[in-house]
Amino acid sequence: LKATGLPVPEDGRLSMTGRLNGAPLMLQAALAQGRARRATLQARWKSLNANADIAVPQQGGLSGKASLALARLTDIAVFTGREIAGAAQATATFLPAGAKTGVTANVSLQSARMNDIGADNATIKGGITDLFGKPSFDGDLALRGVSAFGFGGGASAHVSGPAERLAVTFTSGLKDGNGAPIALTVAAILDAPRQSASINALNGSWHGVAVVLDRPAMV
Repeated sequence: LKATGLPVPEDGRLSMTGRLNGAPLMLQAALAQGRARRATLQARWKSLNANADIAVPQQGGLSGKASLALARLTDIAVFTGREIAGAAQATATFLPAGAKTGVTANVSLQSARMNDIGADNATIKGGITDLFGKPSFDGDLALRGVSAFGFGGGASAHVSGPAERLAVTFTSGLKDGNGAPIALTVAAILDAPRQSASINALNGSWHGVAVVLDRPAMV
């Protein structure tokens, strides 16, 4: 570990090697001073590969990219306490907007399974504005090849808005064990800080039985 300008470092470097859960671990992080401070990170452990290169100006938003890949989700069972099969990748791009920072992110899972729940493919794509101030979200979730408790198929969701008023729309493309479709669309407003939700619309059908929400409901 090397650093200058403490207690608020202007430049620094951290290099660490060792073993974690019986596998080699390598971690390198650096903070370099220039026209804009630059933070970099490299980490390797089992099938985990993480990288980041981000500009941190004295004034203004962050810019740069970060990525993470985990070829075998079973590698993190020591931390989760559960066996999870599959692979995962995630990327984030930081975008300055004046003094604020935005981020666009892509997350994907392949052949993910835990106990009796699995999905051939799951993706999250979207962005967040004013990440460190008053964040607002806009993103999509897509599930393909879902299998859970005898049901299968796909589902999707869209989220938008600030954390205290997050609009969520969920659409099901699942089928039951006999192949009968489960049509379901739900629209809700989530208040994450208060851990509450208002379900504004619910429409669905299964085996010819319609399900309709007559009036908004609080949860």
